[in-house]
Amino acid sequence: MNTYAEHYKECRANTDIKSNKDSVYSSVYDLTIDTDFLTADEEYHKLVGRLSKKIADKIDNDIGCCHRDVATYLNEWRDIEEITELTDLIMPQIEQNVFHCNAQIEFLMPYRNNFYEGAPEASWLWHYDDCPKEFIKFVAYLNETSEDSGCLQYVTGPGNSIPVLPTFREAPNKPVMKQYFAGSRIPSEALRSLHDQGAHSASLVGPPGTYALFTPNIIHRATSPKPNTTPREAIFFFIRPTLKKHASYINNDVHSILPERNVKQYELD
Repeated sequence: MNTYAEHYKECRANTDIKSNKDSVYSSVYDLTIDTDFLTADEEYHKLVGRLSKKIADKIDNDIGCCHRDVATYLNEWRDIEEITELTDLIMPQIEQNVFHCNAQIEFLMPYRNNFYEGAPEASWLWHYDDCPKEFIKFVAYLNETSEDSGCLQYVTGPGNSIPVLPTFREAPNKPVMKQYFAGSRIPSEALRSLHDQGAHSASLVGPPGTYALFTPNIIHRATSPKPNTTPREAIFFFIRPTLKKHASYINNDVHSILPERNVKQYELD
């Protein structure tokens, strides 16, 4: 068992998860982006409201934060019990309907977009993450988010098809000898070609609790909030299959933004 694909196969063969046979996803490889998979009831929205207040309070008071030009990340979040409650709500649905095996949160990153007038950088450029195909992301908005306040955008093609770019990241700690696009950034000529074929950008917008589950290898970007708006606040989970069953989804194997790690890979368990 040396590759991510072999590891995922082993996880599915040795799991106690009761898989949902009626799921639209036979495996994680079927996922592009989904904004309708979650049972987002009144309980979910009340939970997001409580979580939003606690994360905003920490960021407002610079408690356990990590500052970047484009965003302020909350690095110290383990004392927020609503994060555990949220994972207890969403992770079983992701395990049963997408992975069909146990899943591990590898990285957890709450953050607030900053007003930034400089040239776009990092995830604020059109890109794909060049992650293993077995890695997925979940994002939930913690406040009202519009196209002006720093929403997530992604490229959708004709007939609402979602382009997913190939990755050559097959095993942890193995050098990636080539990328589909250098630096996993999308050249302007490639974007023009997609546009000429009928592709366009779509924006994830909506009230607190708006969410998406997606493969990091779709073409996407964050956006900067415009002046006189309330910047987007969101929480991101990077999720992967696991053989190891923890008592809690928030465990010692969940990483924050610091200390810095390679978010494009994970170790096999």
